[in-house]
Amino acid sequence: MKDINDISICSMIDSAIENIRLHDVTMAYESLWEAKKHEPDNVEIINLLAACHYIWGDFEKAEAAWERALELDASNSEANDRLSAFRSPSFQFWLKKYYEAVNQVENRHYEDGQYLLWQLLKENDTFVGVYQLLGLSYLATSDKNTARKVWLRGIELDRSNQLLLNYLDLVIPNPTPVLVTEEAGKAESVWKGIRSRKWLAWGVAGILCLALILQSGLYILAKQSKEVMINDMQTEIALLNQKIAQKSSDVPVFTQYNKASFLENSVSNDGESAAGGSDIDSSQESYYYIEGYRAYLDGDSKKARSNLGMVVEMNTHSYRNREALYYLALIHYLSADYESAENKFIKYLNDYPESNYFDESLFYLGCLYQSKGENDKALEIFKKLQEMVPQSGYLTARVVQDVIKTNK
Repeated sequence: MKDINDISICSMIDSAIENIRLHDVTMAYESLWEAKKHEPDNVEIINLLAACHYIWGDFEKAEAAWERALELDASNSEANDRLSAFRSPSFQFWLKKYYEAVNQVENRHYEDGQYLLWQLLKENDTFVGVYQLLGLSYLATSDKNTARKVWLRGIELDRSNQLLLNYLDLVIPNPTPVLVTEEAGKAESVWKGIRSRKWLAWGVAGILCLALILQSGLYILAKQSKEVMINDMQTEIALLNQKIAQKSSDVPVFTQYNKASFLENSVSNDGESAAGGSDIDSSQESYYYIEGYRAYLDGDSKKARSNLGMVVEMNTHSYRNREALYYLALIHYLSADYESAENKFIKYLNDYPESNYFDESLFYLGCLYQSKGENDKALEIFKKLQEMVPQSGYLTARVVQDVIKTNK
């Protein structure tokens, strides 16, 4: 295999670039992986492999590949630019919301997870993994038609994606048009063609494999190291097996508050409801949180404060309570209500020291003090951010740099 020449390697790279352009990331990856066997330190190949992982939503591998490219060539602009964009505060914030959505699906809060995933797709709809997860969440609630629509959109991003093709092989094709995008028909044709060639031999075993993929895949996506108990695994397999076996489904796409489904799905990790054992309280908490979060996204700060405030007052210490507290603090900050914002950020930092928005809360609290002219407090907070989250993108913000330089 060592006698492969430079022309062949260039041909593999050119083929991969063309396949990425044609939205066939899987085929591109195969060419690149073969090329990497012969030139493991080829920076162009490594950058292209990183691009494949990034499109798939395998962010950890993408980041590692870009880092490897810079180890080999510190001045490589492609890796530098990509890594800089990846580590920017805005994308890291998006990524935290994504992992939160993963967590909700893992814990069977399917509608909450779906809502978060749809919001993420409004900001960035280029990741196959988001469509993979979103489709699985609909399949888990027996909404096979919507799962199929979502996965077909994912196929538009990667035409030969094995996982999505496996999933599509489990659902009954709908003869009516289901997607409005221009590439929808092509995506469905690709799937039907591959299915007709019987690349996949899925039956009852495939259903069980899907359950295993759901369990293992979500943990990988969330970069979590916690173990999955055998009993929990068997329960989830049985649940999915039962749901997939249903002949039809009338579960609607999640577009509005559905009390019955929240009563069924809003449970926390320990099996109790998110509001300390009360399904009704959990359903109310979900309703107020979603209404408040929607209002926040729409720029309706008055409605957002009202609804998120209701969630915070419930003091359940659920994930919704935690998220509501952060967004309420942020809304107060953006409205220049610094006293209320300060109280909420401090409460968040004290109550949830290992949570998603710990570094964001430190950053905005420091900015708050800087806006009030309390530079000593701002410096103290920014130094704490530097100490506790040394990789935070917020440390590169001009306000942080200015406060630190001024007080040296």
